[in-house]
Amino acid sequence: MSLSKRLLLWLAVLSLSATSATFFVVLPHINHNDRAQLDALISGSAHRPFQYRILVPGLAALLGTIIPEPTGLIQSALDSILTQFGGASGPSIGILLIQVISMLITVIYTVRLGQALGLGRHAITTAASLPFIVVIFFTIILRYAYIYDLPQMALFTVALYAILKERRAVYLALLAAATINKETALILIIVSAWWLLRLDPTFQKWLFVACQIAVYGLLRLALILAFKDNPGGLVEWHIWEHFQYDGLYYHNILIIISAVLILRHWQSKPLFLRGTLLIGLTVLLPLFLVWGYPTEIRVFMEIVPVWLLLMQ
Repeated sequence: MSLSKRLLLWLAVLSLSATSATFFVVLPHINHNDRAQLDALISGSAHRPFQYRILVPGLAALLGTIIPEPTGLIQSALDSILTQFGGASGPSIGILLIQVISMLITVIYTVRLGQALGLGRHAITTAASLPFIVVIFFTIILRYAYIYDLPQMALFTVALYAILKERRAVYLALLAAATINKETALILIIVSAWWLLRLDPTFQKWLFVACQIAVYGLLRLALILAFKDNPGGLVEWHIWEHFQYDGLYYHNILIIISAVLILRHWQSKPLFLRGTLLIGLTVLLPLFLVWGYPTEIRVFMEIVPVWLLLMQ
């Protein structure tokens, strides 16, 4: 591919990712949960379990000290776009940048993951569809999201690539970041353990799995102790709302269609993706039914790239 075509491709990827991430921030009620508002998350006073997810608020606060305050028309435009944050423009700009970078990273590493598994052009078309899926499905239709959703999808996708390529130091750093972003990083440990131990369960591999458990456990314990006096609890229970919900699960049709495409020629699809999807669903589905709202399928965003890569 010529240099000009590569530049055009990267420009297209960046534009799609930036547009998708911007819509993800602006359209959903991303800062309207009074138990998890940005200012409270940054100050450490938000409700549990939201306060445990400190990565993005911490990065946003850091960027807020680095990014210069805009003025004039730029400030007015930002104020009108980012009113949902209710805080200073610096952290709001930081959040927006984090979402854009997260979307970009997810697109790039979806391609790399798919191509490493021999999916070729399908990996490229899948990655190209990701920004549209995020905008249409998780933004316009659901209209509810949290600031840590896109970053967790990015961390999860890069971590899967690191598992596949056996880049253990990089993976441990990604696991640590994912753990302080969202507790569902536990899925990565299960995927890693399964992939490492499935053929040759040596002592070194068991030791690496133990290291992962220690990283996750110590970070989770530190977060729980640090915010033990915050209002709320370790989890929020919503199981009874699923029984009482009488609305239409309008996303079920799309899920059924995609499930049919995934199950088609199931055995011929990469084992790594099949195992990751099954592990992800085994963990996330019970969490969704017990601790998630009836239509809160954004909780499955971590495995969306894997889900799409399997739809060939």
